[in-house]
Amino acid sequence: MPFSISLVRRGLPLLAGGILTLVLAGCNEVKQSDYDALKAQLNAKVQELAAAQQKVADLQKQLTPVAPAGGTDEIVPILGARKASPTDPAPLPATLPIPVPAGLPASYEQPVGPYAMYVEHVAAATPSKYGLLASLGCVQQNVFKRGMKMVFRMEFYDMATGKRVTPQDEAIVKVKLGSGEEIPLSFSRRGGHSGPPDAPWQWVTAWHIPTDYPLGSVDYSVLLTAKNGETTILKPPVLANFTQLRVID
Repeated sequence: MPFSISLVRRGLPLLAGGILTLVLAGCNEVKQSDYDALKAQLNAKVQELAAAQQKVADLQKQLTPVAPAGGTDEIVPILGARKASPTDPAPLPATLPIPVPAGLPASYEQPVGPYAMYVEHVAAATPSKYGLLASLGCVQQNVFKRGMKMVFRMEFYDMATGKRVTPQDEAIVKVKLGSGEEIPLSFSRRGGHSGPPDAPWQWVTAWHIPTDYPLGSVDYSVLLTAKNGETTILKPPVLANFTQLRVID
């Protein structure tokens, strides 16, 4: 409950007046020395009260939410939903195993390698350098607003050995944007030191999306350089000439 400073301020003169009244009523004469001593005590109490008021004001400031840079805490929606006519769900396969779909590319029969890649795009749980914070952080999403901070989380698998690629392999991993900018990745456990002991370890980096970044698909590739110096370029899936990562506002 907020502490009322005004009540104390109004009560202090009454207290002081009451003390002086009691002194004058209790004796016919008041020595100057006694009066000065009482006045000094009262001044000391006034100073103590002022210090207490300052502490209360400081605490109230700590309890009051601070608006982010820009003077507003307005939440800007990134993605929404609207009412639409319902549709029938796609039928489940009638037989198992399912038949081979017509038009399956021949590349799906070829070996995968030398590396396989798993990628997550995550809204950061901390503000970007532009002062924007996702309304729901640490969740996967593929659409972002200019000025937001997003996180790349990745895993790589050496198809020759069947093992995950880690810094023990002396590998170097970078995200290369369409602009040519290269962002190096580090290797850490999900949740940091405070995360659960069985949390996965992944390659990770953050990207502060420039406020003037072109809207639309984000063209990027991943550069994985092995210990022997060979660099493999990996690309995320592409559909209809755009990647799954997009800047929409």
